[in-house]
Amino acid sequence: MVAKKVLAAVLCASMCELAVAAPLQRHVPLLLWSQHASVDDIASYPSEALDEVAVASALQRTSQSAGASMELLAVFLPDRLYTEDVANLAASDKRSSFVQDAVEHATWSAVVPHTTRAAPLTRALSSAAVPYTEVPMAKLEAFLSGSEGQNLVSNGKADVLVVRIGATDSLPALDELVQAASEVLTSATKGSVGFALTADSADVKQTAPLFGRRLAANATATATAKPAAIVCETGFLVGTSGGKAFCFSHFVHMTPEVLTGLLFGLFFIFVAYVGVSALMAIQTPTRYPLHGPPRGKEF
Repeated sequence: MVAKKVLAAVLCASMCELAVAAPLQRHVPLLLWSQHASVDDIASYPSEALDEVAVASALQRTSQSAGASMELLAVFLPDRLYTEDVANLAASDKRSSFVQDAVEHATWSAVVPHTTRAAPLTRALSSAAVPYTEVPMAKLEAFLSGSEGQNLVSNGKADVLVVRIGATDSLPALDELVQAASEVLTSATKGSVGFALTADSADVKQTAPLFGRRLAANATATATAKPAAIVCETGFLVGTSGGKAFCFSHFVHMTPEVLTGLLFGLFFIFVAYVGVSALMAIQTPTRYPLHGPPRGKEF
C-alpha cells in the first residue's frame, strides 16, 4: 500500500515537472504604411496573432495588390522588436516618434500588434517562395545607386526589399535609422514606395503555469522577507509608507504632524468663534428695552 502511494506521488511529481515550463510567445508588431500608394485590401488583416508564415503571406499580398502604384515594399527588419517597444521609439515624451507619425498620417496604413515568431521571418519568406531582396542598412544607398537597385525601382511592380537593421544602442536610434532609410527610399522611388516595420525573430520565454507560479511565489515569500520590487510608469516616483512601496507623481509638502496641528488649530478657532458668539448673545440687555421703560420710570 505504501509502495503504491509512493509510486503515485512520483508520477504526480513527474507530471508536474513536465508541466512547469510553458512557452510564452512575445508579440512582435507589424506596421505598414505609405504616403502615396494605395492598397485595396489593407484593412483585411485579422486582429488575432499572426505567425511568421502569415506575416510573410501578408507582405506578399500587400506587394501584389499594390500593383503599379508602388515600386517597392521596403520591410525594415531589425533582429528584435516587440510590441511594447513601439511606444518607446520617441526620443522624448514631448514629441512622438517618426514611425508613429508616419503611420498616423499615411495615405494607407495597417497595424497588426500581435505577431509571433517560431522561426525567422526571412526563412518564412523563402519557404513561401516570396521573391525579395535583402540589403543591409549600411549599404542601402550604394545598392539603390547600382544597376540592381535601379532595376527594382523602375520595373513597374512592387518588389519586396528587406532592409536589414543591425543592433542599435536604443529604440530612438532605431527610429532615426528608419526615418533616414525612408527618406532615401522615397527619393529613389519618387514616392512610389510602401514601408513595413517588424522583427525577424523573437525570444520565447519559459513560464510556469498558474499553479506552479503560486507555489513558487509562496515558497519565495516564505524563504525571503524582502518585498517585491515595484516598477512605476514614466514620470512617477517610488515611495514607501509602512514598509510598502507605492508610486506617486509629485510631492505634497505635508506630514502627518503638520496636518494634525492644522486640524487642531482649526478646531480651536471654531470653538473660539462659537464661544464669542455665545457671549455676545448673553450680554446684559439695555436698561430700557425697545418696548419702553416701565411705568413710573419714565424719567
